[in-house]
Amino acid sequence: PPLFYTSFYANSLCASDHKSGIQRLNELATQHALPPRQFLVLTHTNLIRYTKTRPLDELMAILQRRLTNNNDEELLSFCRLYGSKEACACALMIACPAPSCSLVPSPTIAARAGRNQVASPNRYDTRPATEDPQAKKMAKLAFFKIGFDMVGNHSARHAGLVLLLSRLLRPLFNSPILISPKPGEVQLCFDLYMLNEMNTPLVGLYSFLLELS
Repeated sequence: PPLFYTSFYANSLCASDHKSGIQRLNELATQHALPPRQFLVLTHTNLIRYTKTRPLDELMAILQRRLTNNNDEELLSFCRLYGSKEACACALMIACPAPSCSLVPSPTIAARAGRNQVASPNRYDTRPATEDPQAKKMAKLAFFKIGFDMVGNHSARHAGLVLLLSRLLRPLFNSPILISPKPGEVQLCFDLYMLNEMNTPLVGLYSFLLELS
């Protein structure tokens, strides 16, 4: 059966019928909502667990190393590999508070899941493996350093911000906000847990933009 996540963002990556499981989206489009992928390898002596590094985690490691070596080459290589727009979006995810799984599962999601398995919240943390306040400051600097490239008619900073915002608002694009189960009756499709989880990263982005004004 499909797996339903306690994280609203992770669940928003399901198909609109909420029965088809997580869509096979590009990792760049899901890393704000899904944790790093893990692989179990069984050998004749033990069981080995491998964790795939997401672009978000890769950039965090680069920024942490830059604190000591003061070398921009790795950052520029990251930018060339993923493009200025995606690099700026990743930098924003590190610089601003990232959404993490709900401590309490959403009743709405639990109802949708029915008998299907609901993922445990402490197993599905989407934040970078290491959180470093200095790296967050460095991410803000990197956002401006790599954001001068032009993407169409706009800077990479503008394109990265719009890209991240569209991914954070994906739940609103994926399903109706209001439904009318009966004539004259209107019902909100999102409960308090969902709205709170959606609001957290938006507040982080808002605070970041206020610092720039």
